[in-house]
Amino acid sequence: MSQSLNIKIVNTGAYTARLSTLDLKADNAQVTDGSESDVGALDPNGNISIPGSFIPSTDGTVTITLTLHYVDDLNREQTIVKTYQAPAVTPPPPPTSVPPPPTPSSEQTDSQDFLGRLLFGLLGLGS
Repeated sequence: MSQSLNIKIVNTGAYTARLSTLDLKADNAQVTDGSESDVGALDPNGNISIPGSFIPSTDGTVTITLTLHYVDDLNREQTIVKTYQAPAVTPPPPPTSVPPPPTPSSEQTDSQDFLGRLLFGLLGLGS
């Protein structure tokens, strides 16, 4: 089952951040969306959200590694690496069939018919 995530990058600095790409990698999972995203310049106090998704491979722990590439003030390429972990469990299988609704027993039907006839008789509506 695909799991989605939303990566929010915020520039808390006083100058425009020169971001290039964000890489999303996973251990024990397959990245299905957002493995590499172009980011671009980010103004002071600005933010950007980047979507991603992955499918866990097996039960256990999924490790997500985000690598943000940027250019520093001395015009050198730098990276920021953040790692996150989450448990992965196999979802239960869908039900194979829906059981039919219970059918009323003949005793319930006879009892309901008797009460209905009695009520109509008391009201003078019975035949």
